[in-house]
Amino acid sequence: MRRHVLLLMTLLLILLPLLSACGGKPAADGKQEITLNAQTEPPSLDPALATDTTSGWVLEHLFELDD
Repeated sequence: MRRHVLLLMTLLLILLPLLSACGGKPAADGKQEITLNAQTEPPSLDPALATDTTSGWVLEHLFELDD
C-alpha cells in the first residue's frame, strides 16, 4: 500500500508541472513581449554591428538562434 502511495505521489510530482505549462491564454491584443535581465544596455541591436557579448546575448534571444 505504501508503495502505491509513493508511486502516485511521484507521478503527480512529474505530471503536475508538465500539465500546468500547457493551456496558457494568449494576450488579448496579440502582442508578444520579451523581458531580459541584462547587466548593461547593448550598444547595438544591429546584427552586423554587434561585436560585444551583451548585444550578442540580446540578439540571440531576439532571433532565437540555435547553437
